[in-house]
Parts: sequence; structure tokens; C-alpha cells
Amino acid sequence: MSPGDAMRLLRLLFAAAILWVSGAHAAPLRIGLAADVTSMDPHFLNLQPNVNISWHVFDALTHVDEDARLIPGLAESWRPVDAMTWEFRLRKGVRFHDGSEFSAEDVVFSIERTFKVPNGQFRTFTQRIVGKEILGPHTLRLRTAAPYAMLPYDLDSVFIVSKKSAAGARPEDFDSGKAMNGTGPFRFVRFARGDRVDLARYDAYWGGRSPWEAVSFRIVPTDPARLAGLLSGDLDAIEQVPTADLPRVRSDSRLAIAQKVSWRTIFFHLDQYRDRAPGLTDKSGRALERNPLRDRRVRQALSEAIDRKVIAERLMDGAALPASNLVSPPVFGYPPDLKPDPYDPEGARRLLAEAGYPEGFAMTLAAPNNRYVNDEQIAQAVAQMLARVGVRVRVESLPMSTYLSKARKGDFAFAMLGWGSFSGDLALRSLVATADPKKGFGAFNWSGYSNARLDELLERAFASVDEKRRELLARDAMRLAMRDYAVIPLHHQIATWAMRKPLAYAPRSDEFTFAHHFRAQSAQPK
Repeated sequence: MSPGDAMRLLRLLFAAAILWVSGAHAAPLRIGLAADVTSMDPHFLNLQPNVNISWHVFDALTHVDEDARLIPGLAESWRPVDAMTWEFRLRKGVRFHDGSEFSAEDVVFSIERTFKVPNGQFRTFTQRIVGKEILGPHTLRLRTAAPYAMLPYDLDSVFIVSKKSAAGARPEDFDSGKAMNGTGPFRFVRFARGDRVDLARYDAYWGGRSPWEAVSFRIVPTDPARLAGLLSGDLDAIEQVPTADLPRVRSDSRLAIAQKVSWRTIFFHLDQYRDRAPGLTDKSGRALERNPLRDRRVRQALSEAIDRKVIAERLMDGAALPASNLVSPPVFGYPPDLKPDPYDPEGARRLLAEAGYPEGFAMTLAAPNNRYVNDEQIAQAVAQMLARVGVRVRVESLPMSTYLSKARKGDFAFAMLGWGSFSGDLALRSLVATADPKKGFGAFNWSGYSNARLDELLERAFASVDEKRRELLARDAMRLAMRDYAVIPLHHQIATWAMRKPLAYAPRSDEFTFAHHFRAQSAQPK
């Protein structure tokens, strides 16, 4: 190579470094997702991978920051007009990707659409709204039948679609891109089911232009394949780094890591509404005449038989915190006085004997095998722990899509689930409140748990606009549910992202992976 050629090459490399650092990225950002994306319709399936994509194409009236604190979205501000009316002031000058102007009519249409999507899972967040009044293109009032302080929080989960584009649209119209017209930072390009979601930057985004012209979300649910993609350079960043590989990633000078305590809690639902539940037998395989999980002593015994410290430190390699709550320590409504049950196999055996099961029993433990960090391994470890107190467990692990379908049909008596929420009372509403579609209660209450006192505490919390009073009520409700073993909490995940340098990411409690939050820190010549 001649001196002139060498100088030209150095200039090209320097220019490329300047473009990278300045944020002018023509090449797509390639992100490896840890779970399958099943629908583009923002009002259909309320699953985290789907919602993650929706946040790139659409917006909601409210949003949360990296610490799960409520912040403005398409609504600049909101206020209670009276005990049952909220007024929202909308941003002016916001346009959909097709150039049409965003207005209050699109908000009303989107709220109403949550009730019209067959089997849609977002009406939980709009169920309390009984009246909608448009005061102008950018002012809207929403009424509830009773005092309800949680409406601004609920609306963080209601994505705003274009009335013009989504009128009469079905989920498949979103999957094809026909109805994918939002106000978010990226425009939809294509959805290749089971493979990827491709997006292109929306230059007129109201929140500021993304540094990335294009983003390709690659669906890579297998941990080794996701990490291999990062190491080989086929991916620029991945979520849910396998915990066993954290030392390897940390020691690689080409890579960087971002971590944050997640709002996601991993726990077990226990069937408490049927006299005879599936998968519960004596040790000879005969169905039990009564459901042992309906006895609080049995539920406590199962909890005390689980060594959460071992799960957090060994199976999760320190990327988890033993849980006593359905929300993690930073989250609103977390009662710090609740401590994880100590590992006490002797105490667990005594409780089982008191409940009439001195020899234990047999059951099936259901869990996904491709959704949460080390989910199948944790299920197998819990099965071994329960065996030590006389409960013989068969693990049934399934892909998340199959698993959810069976869980909703009531096919499981003891089932793993992960949940994240920005407040304790909202988590309780979905997971253990007595099922009531009119109130939006119990949407994921697979246990069939019901406690009138808990429901009353939640109603009082939701009616209070005094945040301090509401948090006291939320903590009381959490204590009641956890001391009754409505569910069995295992651990809070520590969310981990890995990326190729010089990329950096601001980690989030809600575990969302936002392409527009990746930045290039620096580019140092070697």
C-alpha cells in the first residue's frame, strides 16, 4: 500500500468514526430479542415482546421513565377535574407517519377499539372509562363511574392508533403493515413471523430524531444463539444475557454490559378455585379427592421448601434478588417489612403433615422454556427442592405461545409466570384480585384466588388521588396477599443487556429494549 493509499484509508476510517459518534448511522441497528413477537396489533395480545415493538411505532398518552416513574407521552399534562373526571392536554403538532395530524379523536377511537378487538387483552386498562368528551382537537376529558386515581397509569398501556388507518382493521392488518400508522420514533417496514421486525426512522418524531436510520429486531429466543450472534458481529446488541455467560461477556474487551433491577417478578400461581385440579395426585397416580393447594398451610409449605438464595446466587449467577413481593424494591407499593420466606424444609414437612399430607403428594409444575431467564432450569431446581419435603413433581415446560394458551384454559394447577408493573396495587389487580371484567380485575389470576378484603383495599387505593395514602393501602394489600400465599414469589430479575462497543444503553426497570435509547459513546483509534 502506497503512503497516499494509506492516508486515504485513514481518512475514511476517521470519517466513519465521526459518523458513528455523531449519531449518523446508516447501517441498521441489529438487536437480538429473547422472546417471540406474536402480533403487531397494539390492542390484541398484551405480551412484553409485542408491547416492546409497539413502543417503537406507536405512543400512549403517558409513559414511564427508566425508573418506572410516570411521565408525559402524547399528553403534555393531565389533572383531575373532579372525583370522577380527568382532563388531558394533548401535544400539538404531532403527526402520524402518513402525515395526518394526531388529535383527540384518535385517542377516543383507540380507547373504544380496545373493546372491539376479538380476544383483545387491553380492555383491562380502559374498563373504568364510562364517558369521553372532546373539548377541542387537543383537549379531552375522560369520566369514570367511581373515583379512580389510576387512569393516567392505565393509559400508559393504551397505544394510540390512527382513526383513519385503523378503522375496521383486524390484527392481521397490523401484521401486514396496512394499519401500522403510528406517531412513534420508527415507521413499520415488515414483520417476518418468528424471524424479525424491521423498522425505519421517522424523521418527524415529536420526541426527537433517532440516531438510527433503521432497526432490525431479530427474534432469537435461544440463549446460545443470541450470544453467538453478538460475539460474531451478526448482532449489535442483545437482551437477557444468559447469566452463566456474564463473566465471559464482561471479560470481552469488545463488549459492554448494562444492568438494572427489573420490575419483573417470577412467581408461581397455585390453583385455589377447584376442588380437583389437573396434575394433582397421590404418589400412586390417583387423582386427589380434594385440592391441597386450597389449604394455606400447604401453600406456605411449598414456599418454605424453596431455597430462593440458591436460585438467585447459583442458577441466576447473582442476577436476581430473592422475592417476598409481586413488585421489586424500587416500585411504588413495595412493603419493605415483608421478607422472603426462609428455606425451611423441616418446617415445610410439618405444615404438610398438619394439613393431612404427611407423605406428601404429586403434582405437575408448568413453566415456559423460552420466556424468562433460566426459566426451565429454575422449574427443574424447584421440583428437586419440593421432592425433599415429600412433594413429587413432574415438570412440564413448553414454548411460551403454547404455554399461555394452556394456562388461560386452566390446564395447570401450579404454574410459573413473570410480571412487571410500576405499582404494587396494579400488579395485585391483574394477578390476584377477584376476577371481574367490568372492573378490569383478575385478568391474569390463574389461581382463581379471591379475597374480599384484598379487593376492598385495592378499590380504596385506586380511588385515592393522595399518593401517600394510596401507597399505604397498596402496601397493606400486598401484605395481605403475600401472607395468605395467594401466589408464591420466587425472585426479582436483574435485567441485563450486552452490546458491542462503542454502543451504550440506559437500562430500564421495565426491561424494554428501546432502539432509540442506544447511543455510541466514543470511537477510539487503536
